Amino acid sequence: MKTLIYFICCFLLLFSQKETFAQCCAAGNPVSTNCTVSEGGKDILMVNLSYIYSKSDTYYNGTERLDKKYLESYFNFSSLSLSYGISNNLRLTSDIGYFLNKGQKFAVSDYTRYTQGIADLNLGLVYNAYKSEDKLFEVLQTARFTIPVGPFNQQYDGIVMPIDEQPSSGNFKYNIGLTLSKKFENSSFTLLSVNSFEISKMIETETSFHKYGNLYNLSVMGLYRISSAVTGMLQLRSEIREK
Repeated sequence: MKTLIYFICCFLLLFSQKETFAQCCAAGNPVSTNCTVSEGGKDILMVNLSYIYSKSDTYYNGTERLDKKYLESYFNFSSLSLSYGISNNLRLTSDIGYFLNKGQKFAVSDYTRYTQGIADLNLGLVYNAYKSEDKLFEVLQTARFTIPVGPFNQQYDGIVMPIDEQPSSGNFKYNIGLTLSKKFENSSFTLLSVNSFEISKMIETETSFHKYGNLYNLSVMGLYRISSAVTGMLQLRSEIREK
């Protein structure tokens, strides 16, 4: 019963609204939900290749949607992930991302600019803190360290691109998280709650200093195994980035 109440609270929080001054974008790998379920075991190596396409062209003033189109942001992103079981309850993970392109198209002039290249390298640990075979419920604790291995000073038409358009985030990040997983007997459905907190170090460029605000991520998602090779996922996610 306590588990059900927790999931309901997480679901309601996704629809809560809070106005704040914050960045809308950040460079580096997109927020990932990798390693959100218990996979593999001791001495088992898992390799995963993923691809993400993103397009954003909607603007808001507070909570009010604006009809005017300013610019369109987009990216094509791929990543390679590795997971190795140190023990049955502890996994070492890593992933590196690459932007095939990441750019902006301005609505007024129809001008497009973009960058491309390696993004960030993530190293992490996933610990299975609790697992109940009877209740089909488990708790995973995660810790991740981000290393900015990609370029952070790319130019387009001789102009250095803004921070949020660079492939790499340009700084080190520290992320801790907690994942709850609930399966159901004689069912192909799994319910997940993924929660994480991320802090970043200061970014130093030739002309200024910058720091990404702390990032809070709360996700509730349902996984349904359609077949042995296909799984469908529906996710509701709330991200809050401080100033």
